[in-house]
Amino acid sequence: MRLRDENKRRLIVQTAVRLFSELPFHKVRLDDVAEAAGVGKGTVYIYFKNKEELYYSLVYEGFAEMVERLKHQVTQPTMTGAEKLRTIVAAVVDYGVRHPQFFEVLRTVGIPDATSSWDAKRKESVALIETVIREGIAAGEFSQGGHPERIGLYLMSMVRAVMLYGPNVEDQEELIEHITGVLLHGIARKA
Repeated sequence: MRLRDENKRRLIVQTAVRLFSELPFHKVRLDDVAEAAGVGKGTVYIYFKNKEELYYSLVYEGFAEMVERLKHQVTQPTMTGAEKLRTIVAAVVDYGVRHPQFFEVLRTVGIPDATSSWDAKRKESVALIETVIREGIAAGEFSQGGHPERIGLYLMSMVRAVMLYGPNVEDQEELIEHITGVLLHGIARKA
């Protein structure tokens, strides 16, 4: 049995990130990753059981970093609830734009096991959004109506829908403003 080498794993991951950013998910083969990384295909299998696991690993690391960064950003006492919500929307949109294939992979391959670190991190991100909404309600900034526990799901679903079914995101800032506006103000005309 070969021992794991963290530097080799990092090389495989960096190579896979580059290939997945250049080609659609279905066109990247583990053989391609191994060859581009200068390792044998068997070496890739030491670290990842298949292409899906490798891809999930790549995007999970980015997602986990995003959640950790947001936890620190939205605790700034000088930020309003709207600013915190916009910060979260911007991070999620940026993540979606940087990993557009992720949503397609989830749709076609399925989600990782519900007991995985993915599910825990997803729940953590939704809870973070819920906390921001509840703080905004407590501060009188957001309305008391609705279900704060659902807002995080709505936000993630909005970005996912745009990435899967919408036109290409050509103006990321406009998308951030649009999603933030819908969440903060809805679409109804004010009386």
